Formats: sequence, structure tokens, C-alpha cells
Amino acid sequence: MKFKLLLTILLISSITDAQQETLVKPLGIGKVKLQIEDIIYSKTIKQYELEFFEKEDCLNSSNKVEFKWNKNGLGYMEVLNSDFIKIKDWHVEEPYFIVNFICLEKNSKGYKIIVNEETNESRWIKKSPKMEFQPWSDFLRNLYCVEQIDINSNPLLNKVNGKPINKEKQCWKVLKISEEWILVNNQTDEPLPNNEKPLKEIKGWIKWRNKNGLLIDYYLVY
Repeated sequence: MKFKLLLTILLISSITDAQQETLVKPLGIGKVKLQIEDIIYSKTIKQYELEFFEKEDCLNSSNKVEFKWNKNGLGYMEVLNSDFIKIKDWHVEEPYFIVNFICLEKNSKGYKIIVNEETNESRWIKKSPKMEFQPWSDFLRNLYCVEQIDINSNPLLNKVNGKPINKEKQCWKVLKISEEWILVNNQTDEPLPNNEKPLKEIKGWIKWRNKNGLLIDYYLVY
């Protein structure tokens, strides 16, 4: 009896672990960016509340995150009540201030966003002049660069579904988006140091997403 019970526990545990490993990471329709720089460097805004709602009518908030200058005015940002937010693009310390949520859907009142990328927990936030929606096509083109998570299964190809032309780890600039594919090259918009020659251009296609989530890492800043 004890052996059967132990076997059942191990089976349930292994199923749970497998489900966690294969958790689909929904990417939705794009990103929603909080224009936090406008808040930080404003001469009139000393405190800003970002409200989160359970329902799409954006009434009766369930959580409020506060952004405010410390009371002594020493130039750093305090963020309160944000423990429930666990996302990649969350950085509110010098020198960068970044708050970007994955947007699942939108309506006339607001955006449905992911607040925990580990569990796919979502909330709604209201539309406002401080919130900027970017479809994935715009977001990817505005990145500093991207790189494949697994270069062996996702090498640079000469065309969509074509032949591999590069299997070296590199940081790529996104030029064009075509469904789950992106056209990239190894060039940069950054000015080159004195006497440094530009790299010979390498251009090709990689997949940026599949049904389970992102196939790339990305970098917002240099």
C-alpha cells in the first residue's frame, strides 16, 4: 500500500513538473510601455499610481503600484506595492527606467497585460497618455539587438525555411518581420570608435517565436 502511494505521489509530481516545463508563454499582440521617463523627469508630477484591474471594464482596481520620489528629494525613485509584478522588462533604477508589459488584448478602455511571466497571471490597465501600445513588429524593430536562445535549432538562414548560413552567437539588428520570422543583420546604429572598420554585413532570417513563446532574447539598450 505504501509503495502504491509513493508511486502515485511520484507520478503526480512528474506530471506537474512536465506541465511547468511546457507552460506556454502567451505573447499576445505586442507590448504596452509605461512612459516612466515622463514621470521621473517631470517638474510637476511627484507621484504616479498605476492601477490594475481584474475585469476589462477597468473599474474597482485590485492593485495599485506607486511611483514616487523619495521624501528627501535625493533623486531616486521609490516603487511601492509591486511585489506581484514579475516581468522581464521591469527596471526602475538608475540609469535605466523600463516598464514594458506583454499585451494580450485591448479594448476602448484599456489593455489586458501579463503581470507575472512565470505563471501567465494577467490584469487590465487603463488607457492613458502615459501608456503606449506597440505591436510586436514595432517593438522588435526598435530593439537594440536580439539573439537566438538556441542557435543550433534556430540558426541564421538565407531565406525563410532556407539553408543555414551562420551558426555563431551574435547580436542581430531586426530589419523586417514576417509572421514568426525576422530578417536581421549584424550591423548597428551605434557610431564606431575611431579607426574601427564596420563589420562585413551578414544578413538572414531567424524565427523569433513559436506557439510556446519567444525563441530570442532581446536587449532594449546598449
